[in-house]
Amino acid sequence: MTMKTHTQLQKLRKLEHESRRIRNRLGIPNPGELLFQVPQSRWSDNDIVVEADGIGGAKLLVVEGNYPIDYSIKSERKFRSEDAACETAEKLEEAAKPAHLERSAGTIRLSVGLETAADLIDDLDTSLKAARSIPTAVHA
Repeated sequence: MTMKTHTQLQKLRKLEHESRRIRNRLGIPNPGELLFQVPQSRWSDNDIVVEADGIGGAKLLVVEGNYPIDYSIKSERKFRSEDAACETAEKLEEAAKPAHLERSAGTIRLSVGLETAADLIDDLDTSLKAARSIPTAVHA
């Protein structure tokens, strides 16, 4: 390693140390720090991820695979603020939910697994009693 290279590396270390101090003082995460991660949907191999850029902004990624180890980026969008990226990620997650799976007043969710007939009847009876106790809107 030449003396010039050594001097430049020392300067780079000092700048990196100073940038960490400034980020800490401003409350800004380091570059690449994970701010948000959720599956895009229950049955998807994709995750919605937000990574800090280290200067107050962030990247919203839709990734496929085992993030952060072995994955591919399906889409990427940069934001000037971390909050905007996280808000957009939450909207993206919400939009991916199938509308027919949303519950509203007067509906119940039914999940059937391997059960005995008696257990299944008991579960249905309990759910129906709970559904009957929920007031529903009356439309005139």
